[in-house]
Amino acid sequence: ADLRGADLRGAYLRDAYLSGANLRDADLRGADLRDAYLRGANLSDANLRDADLFGADLQNAKFYGKGGSQELRRSQLVDFLHALGFNIVED
Repeated sequence: ADLRGADLRGAYLRDAYLSGANLRDADLRGADLRDAYLRGANLSDANLRDADLFGADLQNAKFYGKGGSQELRRSQLVDFLHALGFNIVED
């Protein structure tokens, strides 16, 4: 699917099958992407602020960007790392 530049703010995309989707420059602020299948998706320059990626499959997804910074709360970072397949262990 070609969703370049799409306005998907607050979209309910839970369990969505978006394998290989082009989401470059998409606005995904606050989107619910829990358990979404995003393998190989292009998320370059996408705005993912406050998006929920818990359980999303991001294998081989692309996150290239122009730079800049994003702020992540600890809970968001944990969810993002889980989505990438990391197991978080408390000290």
